[in-house]
Amino acid sequence: MVKTKPNGYWNLENTLDETRKFIDEKGHLSYGKLKKNNRYDLIGAISKNGGFHEIRKLLGLKEITKAYGYWNYDNTLKDLKELVNTEIKKDGKIIKEKEEFPSSDIIRDYDNSLAIYVHKYGGVNHFRELLEFDILYTRPKDVRNWNYIEKKLREIINNEYRDKEGNIIKKSGEFPTQKQFSKIGKIGIENAIKRYHGGLHEARRKFGFSHTQVPRNYWTHERIEEEIKKIISMEIKEDGKVVKKPGEFPSRSQIGIVNKKLEAILTNKNEDGFRINAIREEMGYKIARHSNGYYDSFENLKKDLEPIIKEYNTLPPENELERRGYGNLIGGIYQHGGIRKVREKLGMINKRKGNGYYKNFDNFKAELENVIATEYHDKAGKLIKAKGDFPTQHQLSFIGKSSLTEQAKYHGGMTKVREILGFPITQNSLEQTIDIYIGARK
Repeated sequence: MVKTKPNGYWNLENTLDETRKFIDEKGHLSYGKLKKNNRYDLIGAISKNGGFHEIRKLLGLKEITKAYGYWNYDNTLKDLKELVNTEIKKDGKIIKEKEEFPSSDIIRDYDNSLAIYVHKYGGVNHFRELLEFDILYTRPKDVRNWNYIEKKLREIINNEYRDKEGNIIKKSGEFPTQKQFSKIGKIGIENAIKRYHGGLHEARRKFGFSHTQVPRNYWTHERIEEEIKKIISMEIKEDGKVVKKPGEFPSRSQIGIVNKKLEAILTNKNEDGFRINAIREEMGYKIARHSNGYYDSFENLKKDLEPIIKEYNTLPPENELERRGYGNLIGGIYQHGGIRKVREKLGMINKRKGNGYYKNFDNFKAELENVIATEYHDKAGKLIKAKGDFPTQHQLSFIGKSSLTEQAKYHGGMTKVREILGFPITQNSLEQTIDIYIGARK
């Protein structure tokens, strides 16, 4: 786990030092590599110190962001040859030698754009054959052979899989579910197990895993209390910070950090009596209640908000307050004009910007970087935008920052801004630019 750095730590010198350490440990520098290793602190520091282009330049690294139109067949082949001749490390260990053809996962991890265009121009086996490597293929008879399936399944069990945003799909050591087989692109192995080897339940048994299906009516009131008691005894951390100490009654979102299924039960089955406050009272924990009219006084609301602002260094939006267990404050916030008005009354930077404010790139960049550095969830706790991600147009709309898309026109458009800040140009960002252009032409 990465330790939180003290205020003022991320100057240019320390950013360069931390970047060098990361490259020494992980093999190369890219936004995707940093994100996959949860180095959002370093992503933010690089952005604040000139962006990926500038940091790569100062470290004498080869630039990896390609100009528009770069990815033709010849350049795809050229970059793939360079990767073949490159040694790749992961967690300090060599996972690809020089002169060794990389796997699809290694290509994607090294340069996602390269992986996209390798697929577009014929796939891995096309380029393996072109560069005189053996073609990889699975013969139909292999999938009927349990020894072959056992070997492949053991690899899947032992590996950890993540999506493009760096979120874990399947942890190492877990037997994959039907949904996970599909998400990690191993549905062929799943189908072979079902067709030739007795199904997933039998395969779980052979590998020594117990059957995981929860019987109907499993979540009784008593069992819920039993699970909550276990969580009460735990220390819970989120983003490296302690959000619940042992002995404290957890909020619903804190329960979700430990047990997603239990959180869903408490969220979706309120009609069955599984109300978290009722359970809290039954277990002897007090519920903070205020008399009617308590929040008529802004000073009372301010007093209740101050510890939250101190903990998170900001006043989170309503959906984040709900997710973090402070839903009781939302009524008081609306009573005083909503989150924006309350922030203004508290002296936080939230006042309407004057004409021309966003024409200054430093002002626009500061506002956008604040969004990039923040994690956003919907009311159900579902992640909308991860910390460190460059926001999409849809995400900006969701969090009430859609005006930034419009203001980006002063700086060449959002795709150009994305490039300036050192974020890779994705297919979605290109499509967004095209949509905006077409819209302007109509």
